[in-house]
Amino acid sequence: EELSEQETSKDMQEAQDEMEKGDMNKSQQKQQKAAQKMKNFAQQMKKMKQEMKKNLAKETIKQMQKAVQDMLEVSQKQEQQRQKSQSMDPNSTQFPQNAQEQDKLSEQLAAIANKMMQLSQKSTKVTPEMAKNMGDAMKSKEKATEQLTNRNPQQAGDQQQGAMSSMNKAVMQMQDALNKMKGEG
Repeated sequence: EELSEQETSKDMQEAQDEMEKGDMNKSQQKQQKAAQKMKNFAQQMKKMKQEMKKNLAKETIKQMQKAVQDMLEVSQKQEQQRQKSQSMDPNSTQFPQNAQEQDKLSEQLAAIANKMMQLSQKSTKVTPEMAKNMGDAMKSKEKATEQLTNRNPQQAGDQQQGAMSSMNKAVMQMQDALNKMKGEG
């Protein structure tokens, strides 16, 4: 039964009227009716709150899954980029293009990091360790771009390897958090 403020107010008013008339039985019935409506309303509100919480949890899980997927994609692209970098001749004309591709991967990681920051507002499962590993990966990616710009394929590859390692650690932590979130839902 829906709680209408007017109906409850009317029941309370009728209870008061009955009490003033001296009809305690009717007054008590009206009070009980109003109290039941208020109790029903409280239950409806509790149910709605639980539903909203469940929906938020589902949405958070969905966003975390997307972030994990995106991270894995960037990590794979980074592996391909590393292989390309390490096999380059220091006199290659491909360095500027390779540096641009590395820069693009850095931007993609930064976008994922921003999404994770937003997720951290919704879930305590997003840990500082994840942020640290993503930060480490971003630093390594910047250094890799710098090494590519300076035509140092081996050092660029080493930095790219470091970036992948940090990203993979973050992915494992994100996957662990995702499993915990699913366990709660």
